[in-house]
Amino acid sequence: MRHVNVDLSRSGPHDVTLRVRKELTGVYKCEVSADAPLFTAIRMAYDRRNLPSGNPVMNIEPNKVEIGKPIRAKCYSPGSDPAANLTWFINVRRLPQMISTTKLAIIFQVSGDEDNVKIYALEIETDLSLGLHSSKSVVEITTQKSDFAGGVMTIKCECSIYDIWMKSVEKVVRDNSPQPAPVLGGSTFRNRTDQITGT
Repeated sequence: MRHVNVDLSRSGPHDVTLRVRKELTGVYKCEVSADAPLFTAIRMAYDRRNLPSGNPVMNIEPNKVEIGKPIRAKCYSPGSDPAANLTWFINVRRLPQMISTTKLAIIFQVSGDEDNVKIYALEIETDLSLGLHSSKSVVEITTQKSDFAGGVMTIKCECSIYDIWMKSVEKVVRDNSPQPAPVLGGSTFRNRTDQITGT
């Protein structure tokens, strides 16, 4: 096959190493057979893709917020070929992917009239020396009371390359809204008044 060669220096009785041009990404199958009457066939599949060497990274600012205030989350996937797709989740709610070459934000309603989520188009940065592409995505959320279960909202970024690689990173944002002061009951108030009056 053109542009696909066996690397003899790295091949042996049990292994075959191929030298393949970068653009020939795909699944390769190898079949080894012996002459009759002893016939054996060994089939192997190899998917030549450069997968990320590290885990995705997420930053959230701030990680404590009052309800009604915005938060901003950034997710980054290390270099790979092809670039990883990034998908956001708020709690268990999956947000649509926004893939574009522009940096224009796309605004849509998640649920209800007040829940506002702004997703920026996926950014791809290429390292020309390595031929690898890193992915970055940004989401801005105007927090709502319904986002917090037990005072906590979970944000997850899932990074994937087709069906051969997937990793995710997850963080929580805590509700930092001021809590109302406790109201004393009528009987308690009288008891305390009686105690004060009696001294």
